[in-house]
Amino acid sequence: MAPTVEGEFRRKRRMMRGLWDVMLRWGMLDPRGYGPAYALEIYSHRLLRYLTPWLHLIAFAANIALVSHGWIYVVTLALQVGLLLAALLGRFVPALPFRIAYYYVTVTASIAVGLWDRLRAGAVPIGWEKVEGTR
Repeated sequence: MAPTVEGEFRRKRRMMRGLWDVMLRWGMLDPRGYGPAYALEIYSHRLLRYLTPWLHLIAFAANIALVSHGWIYVVTLALQVGLLLAALLGRFVPALPFRIAYYYVTVTASIAVGLWDRLRAGAVPIGWEKVEGTR
């Protein structure tokens, strides 16, 4: 792990750029050869984790579209906006809840940025520049 959240973002971004190939091209999601329990672990841990940025966006859009249809959508939209505000504050406020929100949102964004890098730049380079403070 990098010593700063920003360094962790760069590290995860670099990792995610290459992991899309592992998942989609190299057969990680191909269930042949996996037992049912291991396949469930792969799909629940890897696939859902890598889809997290888009699942957050879908939930946010759904809440906006449904906010006039009941109090539950108002509450969940307020919680989502609260998380984003806490993440913004977490960059500057050292209180632990804000720092956790900042870390979560930043690392989740690194997944989407890593995919963008992969789609934009093509092949993943063999080497990389290590993040300052890591081995």
